[in-house]
Amino acid sequence: MRRSDLTKNWMIRTRLFLMAATWVGLGLFLVSGHAQAQEKVPGEVMKAQALREKGPNVLMVLVEGWSDALVSDENPNLVKLNGMSTAFLSAYPPCKSDNAGRTAVMTGTYPWANGVVTEVQDWRRALLLQKIPSLPELFRQGGFVTGGSGKVFARPKMVKVQKEMPVGYDLVAAWDERFFGVSDDKKTIDWAVKFVTRDHGVPFFCVVGLEGERDLDAGLGKLMDALEKGNRMADTVIVVMGVPRLATVGRVPLFIAVPGMTVGEKPVSASVSLVDVYPTLVEVVGDLELPPGVAGKSLVSLLKDANSVWDRPVLIASGLPEDRSIRVVDKNWSFDRYEKGEEELHDMSTVGSSLNNVPNAPEHAALEARLAALVPKDWAAYSRAMEKVDYDASADGAVVYWLQAGDEFAAESLPDVTGKGFDMELVFEYRALSDANGTLISAGDARMGFAVHLQDGKPSFTVNYDGLRTSLVAEKALEDGKVSLRALMGVDGSLDVGVTGRDAHGYAPMEGGFPRRLPGKLAVGQRSAVLPAKEFPKSAAFGGEISKVSFGLLPGVTEELRAAKATPVE
Repeated sequence: MRRSDLTKNWMIRTRLFLMAATWVGLGLFLVSGHAQAQEKVPGEVMKAQALREKGPNVLMVLVEGWSDALVSDENPNLVKLNGMSTAFLSAYPPCKSDNAGRTAVMTGTYPWANGVVTEVQDWRRALLLQKIPSLPELFRQGGFVTGGSGKVFARPKMVKVQKEMPVGYDLVAAWDERFFGVSDDKKTIDWAVKFVTRDHGVPFFCVVGLEGERDLDAGLGKLMDALEKGNRMADTVIVVMGVPRLATVGRVPLFIAVPGMTVGEKPVSASVSLVDVYPTLVEVVGDLELPPGVAGKSLVSLLKDANSVWDRPVLIASGLPEDRSIRVVDKNWSFDRYEKGEEELHDMSTVGSSLNNVPNAPEHAALEARLAALVPKDWAAYSRAMEKVDYDASADGAVVYWLQAGDEFAAESLPDVTGKGFDMELVFEYRALSDANGTLISAGDARMGFAVHLQDGKPSFTVNYDGLRTSLVAEKALEDGKVSLRALMGVDGSLDVGVTGRDAHGYAPMEGGFPRRLPGKLAVGQRSAVLPAKEFPKSAAFGGEISKVSFGLLPGVTEELRAAKATPVE
């Protein structure tokens, strides 16, 4: 999307003049330009102007891999919960994927509508989720004090777990208080008990993420005891649910207790989705506005009357984009449609229903057609297309692209950096607690590419070139707050990265720019293949606000200027 304003061409020529002077020895320059602000600000979740004066409180417990709720004397606290809540006997997760499933539950949106379908897609950067707040964001904005303990959002395997540090795709700024009890459910529960016991002066919204069901019953007992001792049980909504592990799907337990509404021991047999929890909490709490785009349907009618009419089939997504499928569950029937067009119809009321595929049976034609009509025809893109990006170009070959957090472009659509120098400017909010090893922008892979990132809070610029690597690191770490960081790779091989007083100067593994188009993808704010986990074990996605990203290409150079000047990668 080119803008032809002549003043922009003047700006680019001014940039190039300053850039040339920089590499003579004048140091970093400050480039004028405009900011590409996102609708949603992952790094800053503002509080409401006035805190809430009355409840109810909300306590959510997510239990990974929990597929069977055994309500018996072996689990006395689950029996107690069952006695005051509505149990949903046919609750389904919206997706097989851990990351996509948790994203769907916490945003009230389905994977085909929000664009998050894999384990490595950072939901905080998904294009269509920029205008939809996650549950902790919504409640914090609504005046609640928010607390999170344990695994709430996904932790991709490529991210090295750091004790007591934020990991994965958690939205740190959405919480007033946060505890990352990695792989220790007992500590996760103990922290949550202290949180719900304390008098915050306002209602609380607390999410507890357990990594297994081993400590569930004992944990529920501690949490409910804490609520009773603090006289909060009668004013606290409790939601306890199972969430799937990677590549698992099926019915999961779901219990919802709402004081004055649920009476217990009246289970619901209707098929429901965990996506429905989001709008349910909005309705039972009151005074919160349901954001446009939320796809779930409130379960309040079923909480009031377990036998009320509920004619809403459940949709479940699975698979990668190239091999994905949708399952539609309606009472005793399930219908599957796969990416290549294959279809299956299963009668789940019979024994061995997983093998009872009965498609195209004449007596089921109307049923199959009705379920097939519910399958979404289109899947939303995770990020915008390259042709949607604004850019400024001048007659001498210089181009400036205005990117934004969440941008992700395949190799064939990337700006061609062959034989060219380039510069970048990024403006972002930095928090050492969560962003110390975040990747800001990258393109290519571990063999050929670059990344502007942070290492223990220090601005870094890593360039890979056919088995050679330069990783330039500033001496001083950033301070919390707004940062304007600049990075430049000159056509003579010069490198520069940092902010005023915290910059570093060095040389790329080559002169004359990259010798060919970069492989892989370009990504803003995401974990990168340019930084192998073995050499960069702490590297992660950058979760804070990135309000401005400019990427400028300089005019090309001749082949004779290119020469390797670096040591081999060890």
